[in-house]
Amino acid sequence: MKESLLIGGMSFLVPFVAAGLTAYFLLHWNIRASLIAGIALSTTSLAVVYSVLIESGLSDSRIGKLLMSSTFITDMGTALWR
Repeated sequence: MKESLLIGGMSFLVPFVAAGLTAYFLLHWNIRASLIAGIALSTTSLAVVYSVLIESGLSDSRIGKLLMSSTFITDMGTALWR
């Protein structure tokens, strides 16, 4: 559980901050547009991750479950910021 929260949280937070700061300081967007850019670039596709895990046979392994739960946490971060 801790690993999922850490991986999922960081996989949302790092791109969100990087994209938001880049849009605000380098591209000179306003704060709202920068936040939207951060949200848009930090989301993941749960459907894509699930499909890859199923096709590769990793869905029942420990790493597959960790990746799936981390992706869910990342998507939760996206939903909460909207």
